[in-house]
Amino acid sequence: MVDSSAAIRRGHPISFLLFTFVAFIVAVIASTLVADYNSNGNAPTKGIENATRFLLFAGWWGFLIGAVYVSVLERAEILPASAFAAIRRCAHSTSHDFDTNQRSPSDAPPTKQTGLFLASVGGVITSIAGHGVALFLTWIFWLAGAAALTDRTGGSFNCADKGYPFPYCNSTKALMAFAWIGWIILTLMFAVVVFFGARAFSGGRSVKESLA
Repeated sequence: MVDSSAAIRRGHPISFLLFTFVAFIVAVIASTLVADYNSNGNAPTKGIENATRFLLFAGWWGFLIGAVYVSVLERAEILPASAFAAIRRCAHSTSHDFDTNQRSPSDAPPTKQTGLFLASVGGVITSIAGHGVALFLTWIFWLAGAAALTDRTGGSFNCADKGYPFPYCNSTKALMAFAWIGWIILTLMFAVVVFFGARAFSGGRSVKESLA
């Protein structure tokens, strides 16, 4: 039988790293196009410009979400769940414990407070519900952006065949392609979260628990 928890722990950073990389490409291309449109006032159409601006937002949003899950949460997961439980017990020590050691709560080691913060934040974001909400919002943004740009440009097209001036045409085509690639990655990631969420729910677990 495949250990689903181990599979998630291996696949989690890989999938988010891949999406974060694609999101960064989309954000950079969209940022460059928007900057050129603003400087030169030569957007092909208003619809294409608006779709590009939305992908600018979606790209940086996706990059931010990916960076959070790749960096902050992976660092928080260095400590096992048992260590987080110990941190919580230390943080909720009674005043009698402090009196015995002749120090006040304000003198407590900062590592306890830091550990508690990482445990609480990591618990929310790394939960099944946290993954689901973050991925669903990002999925919606990327679908809307990719679909809007595809609709405004006519989908697959030859830059030379457009009936109007189309500066940065190849960059726009690259933006559209990477937007759809990112959306496909998000779809697969969201499907995995839904699958494990449904299995956890049917098994009596809460969606507030960790995905793994």
